[in-house]
Amino acid sequence: MNRRWLCASTAVVSLLTQAAFAANIFVSGQDPASTQLSAITTDPFTFGSALSTVPGTTAVFGSTTGQKFYAIGSGSADNVAVLSGGFPYLSLGARIQVSGPTTSGALTPDGRRLVLVGRNGTAVIDTTSDQALITMGGIDTGFSPTSVATSVDSRYAYVLSPTGGRVTQIDLTTSSGSATALVPSTSTGIAVAPTGVVYVSAPGGVYELDPVTLATRAFIAVSGTPERLQFTPTSSRFAIARNLN
Repeated sequence: MNRRWLCASTAVVSLLTQAAFAANIFVSGQDPASTQLSAITTDPFTFGSALSTVPGTTAVFGSTTGQKFYAIGSGSADNVAVLSGGFPYLSLGARIQVSGPTTSGALTPDGRRLVLVGRNGTAVIDTTSDQALITMGGIDTGFSPTSVATSVDSRYAYVLSPTGGRVTQIDLTTSSGSATALVPSTSTGIAVAPTGVVYVSAPGGVYELDPVTLATRAFIAVSGTPERLQFTPTSSRFAIARNLN
């Protein structure tokens, strides 16, 4: 298999992930206690909404329809805020409690499940009902998980717990753990390629895991400490990761 990897030692400044479309962005305050979130469209540049959402917003995930968004935060309460409307003119709807601060998340490709991780564990939200199917601590995914990715068919979530030295596969059709794999306790992130293969980044290289069994298929050596891989949208041949060294 032809693999090409690049670890870039560039500084990345980003307050929030882009959501729904490339021209639409969310901007949060740098204060971890701030609940302010602004919605902006860049083509043409238009300021839309300034909302009070969740403390310490870390990411926003857009639904497949582009009419609903989920803001996640690092506060101990009001962990997830549901925003609705046509971008950038949004309004705050429900708040979802997941029993702990959220530091990272992943939305399944079909948009039906939002999987969140934080120091208290892993949570799964049904985006149709906007209800938590699993709250943090409700399923064993290792101590203080830090990163999560979902399968290309939306069936599985893969949760990385560096402290626990493991990856846990969650079957999202049954909301239960279905497989685990041991990984270095220094692992930095987990990602799924467009081909469906799972990749765990760690100092000195990237582990390639089978998406069903989580068996290690290969180890790709790189220089430095790669962060979570990011794949090009038009090809599964290339990935890039920021060098944490």
